[in-house]
Amino acid sequence: MSKNRDLDAEKKGYKKAIYYANWKNLISDTKKMGFSTSFKKIAGIMAIYVAAAGAVAFFMKLPVFCFVYMLILGIFIIPLLIVNMYRKIYEDNRFREVSQYIEQMLYSFKNTNKVYKSLQDIQPMFTDSPMGTVIEKAAKDIIDKGLEEGLKNFTDAYDCQKIQQLNKFLIEVEQVGGAHEDSIDLLLQDRETWVNRTLEYKKERNHRKITVYMAIVVSFILCVLMEKILPREIDISSNPLCYLSSTILFTIDLVLFYITDNLCSASILNSLKTRADADIKKYYEYLVNYNAKREFLKGARVAPIGLLITVLGIVMNEIALILTGIFFAIYCLFKSRVEYNVRYKAIKEEIEIQFPRWLMNVALYIQSNSVQVALYKSIATAPLVLQPELIKLNNAIRENPTAPEPYLNFMKDFNMPDITMNMKMFYSIASGAGADVQKQVNEIIKRNNALLDKTERIVIDNYLAKMYMFFLAPQLTGGLKLAVDMVLFFIVFMGSSMVIA
Repeated sequence: MSKNRDLDAEKKGYKKAIYYANWKNLISDTKKMGFSTSFKKIAGIMAIYVAAAGAVAFFMKLPVFCFVYMLILGIFIIPLLIVNMYRKIYEDNRFREVSQYIEQMLYSFKNTNKVYKSLQDIQPMFTDSPMGTVIEKAAKDIIDKGLEEGLKNFTDAYDCQKIQQLNKFLIEVEQVGGAHEDSIDLLLQDRETWVNRTLEYKKERNHRKITVYMAIVVSFILCVLMEKILPREIDISSNPLCYLSSTILFTIDLVLFYITDNLCSASILNSLKTRADADIKKYYEYLVNYNAKREFLKGARVAPIGLLITVLGIVMNEIALILTGIFFAIYCLFKSRVEYNVRYKAIKEEIEIQFPRWLMNVALYIQSNSVQVALYKSIATAPLVLQPELIKLNNAIRENPTAPEPYLNFMKDFNMPDITMNMKMFYSIASGAGADVQKQVNEIIKRNNALLDKTERIVIDNYLAKMYMFFLAPQLTGGLKLAVDMVLFFIVFMGSSMVIA
């Protein structure tokens, strides 16, 4: 198992914080990533945090127990930030290694047509690097265990869809043969597009991270200054609500700082990972088995409760009860349709993201197989959201190999023109209607590269949208803190005015 997967398998949430609060675990995991740290360096970073927390407690006039709480919070949060600092460098290095490996491997394989020889050729370029170790082990395993087992070292060490795709292509060409020069050129183009898109994403991600940090700092400073500009005669800093809200603000901002930093240190090798397989399976089965009448009747049976609440509200002359009953009844009647639309949209988006990934693999299989065989081979490694429809497609082709309907009916319930267009191309190749099969396959791959670029940008935009929410969060928490201070100010002011009167 790879170091990266070992790290990803660590505790999550509060368990992760407790795990790294033990500095021995922190030092051990940074060592796994290829870096060295020490108790002295960690203690130095913690000292900086203690000084910063002390300054915040001083300027916001917080009592000692609040400062102690801030120190305890730092014991759990700061080690996580230290891990993220190393993880970001670690993931950047892995991305460079993978992009360089794919490029050099394709160029070498274009000349040698042999995986083992290509690995030997490129190994000197990765001397004293984790990729070099993987290449050395892969070459040895190819001799001892075979081609597939040898190349599995790369997928174990680097959880990257691009490497999985490359491995499938290399295995297919070496075992079956066929013309592959054009495919290599297109894979190189795909690799270049992926690298440029990822670098652009990293740049935008870092920009968003800085804006979130600035929002946190500015909102915090504004809260401190607000207390300073209030008249000295009216002191609200000793009020429990004031220092409690200040402590909550500090906690939320520190957690937001960590979440943002954690998101920006995540792996960039596989941006196509979206929803969990369990959710995809549940959503798809719900859509397939959906019965509009049955689901509507389920809600209709509960809707009378809303009508009873409404009647009760009318009798008691309570507007709140009347509105509650009406909204509850409407919710029961339309719940099933809303739920269907939400899940339909989620699955459709998942298909849009995963289809190009599958399409590239099929296009590469077709280099040395018939369309029917290529489609069948792709089922085992296809994204989960596509597998049920691929099984239906395979069965339909077996029943009627020459008919266009199996191809045209693929994913027809989701009304996706890009998918229909590519399936028409597959049927054209399968039926022998095209003049040049290789040219048609290359055209599929070209279209797929453009489609893949589009879908990966969807995933990237989703990540960046999350970061924009983190940018807005400090403004909200800061605004709530200011609102609390202003309410306390007016309460104290009115109280003092009544005493004077």
